[in-house]
Amino acid sequence: MSRSTSPAPGRSSRHSINSIVRLALWNWRQHRFLLLVTGVGMITAVMLVCTTPLLTEVMQTAGLRSVLNATPDSAEITLRATVAGLSTQNLENVYQSLSPPLQEHLGAYLNGPPALEILSPEFGILSPRPPDITDQVQIDATSMREATSHVTLFQGRLPQTMSQDVEVAITPATASKLHVGLDSVIMLDVSFYREPVPVTGTPRVHQQLKLHVVGLFNIRTGDPFWHGDDFLAEPTEANIHFMVLAALDSIAQNANMSQVFFSKPSSIYWYHRPAPSRISINQLDDLIGQLATTQVYIENHFRDPYMVLKRPYMQSVDLFGPTLSSTVGPGCSTYSCRHSHFADSLPFSIYSERHGSAAG
Repeated sequence: MSRSTSPAPGRSSRHSINSIVRLALWNWRQHRFLLLVTGVGMITAVMLVCTTPLLTEVMQTAGLRSVLNATPDSAEITLRATVAGLSTQNLENVYQSLSPPLQEHLGAYLNGPPALEILSPEFGILSPRPPDITDQVQIDATSMREATSHVTLFQGRLPQTMSQDVEVAITPATASKLHVGLDSVIMLDVSFYREPVPVTGTPRVHQQLKLHVVGLFNIRTGDPFWHGDDFLAEPTEANIHFMVLAALDSIAQNANMSQVFFSKPSSIYWYHRPAPSRISINQLDDLIGQLATTQVYIENHFRDPYMVLKRPYMQSVDLFGPTLSSTVGPGCSTYSCRHSHFADSLPFSIYSERHGSAAG
């Protein structure tokens, strides 16, 4: 009787595996350079796919920050309030009424507290006698600490905070026009009313304010710190420290009033500057939206013509700057206002590409 001699199943499987391994090694020897290049190419492709979005984000963020840093005021946000009167307390009350929407919507993007500037109404000159009886002086109150690096002293010094007198610095052109110099005294007519909106025939409280000239200064043409003011236009302007508020507080106290009210409004400016180092391209849409929301809020909540009759006696409030729309109105929704001048000022490659990626 014959017996089958077929190979065992286990030995056959091992023989097949060995054959596959030998064939693979042989193919590797023949094509190992091509396989190596292919592998490196695949790894490189994966790395490019993963890093391109990151590289694009870095480049767009750099472009955005370049726009924001182009000039000191290229992204400045100005909050302006016109008020019926001036006092230290009322200044604080006005800002407390206006700052919450800015801090809520833009606080994460702003660079510290705002710079402050106060423009008084135009006051008549009592002495020295001006060349023209209609000549007037407008007081520009700024922080001397911030203004020091933006003026060139011609003579004397800048006004000091700790002084018994209301000190003032003026330009040589103003000094020449008024025929005054260092240590001269300018007497202004700052007569005021007891009510924010006096009716016809309401008597004024006559009051004088003495300004002590302690310095003559010049400014560099085009310095954005002065926001286009060259101190040469009419009416004549005098640069003064915020000590003028203390002088007005004293006048009001002597008249048993909380503050004095003038026939024309005063303007208060808060200059907010963004912090570009904290703004990335991923925040661009949110930043534009928050700017629009804040501007619409200010427009809708501070346009009551009768708000001047109640504290803090504001006549008007507006928010403006290169990053904000100039066409905000009651019918302007948050979405429609998103396309502000800020978006228009960005390089097309930054905004259009970012907007397209967000839409996708």
